[in-house]
This record gives sequence, C-alpha cells and structure tokens, in this order.
Amino acid sequence: MRQYKSYMDHVKVSGDLHRRLAELEGPGKRPVPWVKYASLAAALALGLVMAGAGLLCQDELIWRLGSTSTIFPYARDYAFYIILGTPVMILSFTLNNLLRWQGKASLAVFGLATGGILNMILDPIFIYAFDPCAIILCCVALFLKVAF
Repeated sequence: MRQYKSYMDHVKVSGDLHRRLAELEGPGKRPVPWVKYASLAAALALGLVMAGAGLLCQDELIWRLGSTSTIFPYARDYAFYIILGTPVMILSFTLNNLLRWQGKASLAVFGLATGGILNMILDPIFIYAFDPCAIILCCVALFLKVAF
C-alpha cells in the first residue's frame, strides 16, 4: 500500500508540474526552453545525491524497509545495483514528464509500456538462464526498461 501511495503522490506532483509548465508556456506566450534543461540538470543532480545517500546508508535503508536477516544479503546485492541506477531512473521519469509537457503523451505511454514489457520478458530469461548472476542481470533488465 505504501508503494501505491508513493506512486500516486508522484502522479499528483507530475500533474501539478504539467499544469504549471503549461501556464508558463500558454497560448500567445513564448516557449520557455530553459525549463527543459533546468529540469534535466536538477533531475541529474537529485539522482546523484540520492544515489550517494543511498550508498552511504544502504544497510540501514534495507533494514528499515523490512528486510529480515535471512534475506538481507540478497537484498543488499540487489539494492546496490538499484541505487547505482537511481540517476538513470530519475532522468527517465523527468524525460517522460517532459514528453507529456510537450503534448506527446502517447509517446510517453508507449515508452513506459515498452519498458514494462521488456522487463517482464528479460527478467525470467535472466533469472533462469544465468542463475549465478541473476540479481545483477535483473537490475540490468530494470535499467533497460527505464531506458525505453
């Protein structure tokens, strides 16, 4: 439930962001090109800060998210690669919102759907075909999903 609420908060914030950006670039107003570059720079900076903080507090974060002592080593391995990919994920979310802002919502949805399907196909292949390094390859599949 917590993850769903977090996702819904993201949707609400991005909806508010779209409305405010549309007010900046309304009918009869000049386009605001700096908004795109500023948002990408801010997303990259935020991603790097979050990745750094996540790597510094990785063990504490995993315990607070509900890990048990049995699953902790596996969760730690998985979280390491997820935290490394945080800047890529945040940039992907930002680019998706910029696509919607430019009126290309169908392209944004296509990218999300393609990434999700790609992740569903690649995860089982990586888990069953490459068992020893399945965690790393599942993270690779997640990053490929985010890249599309």
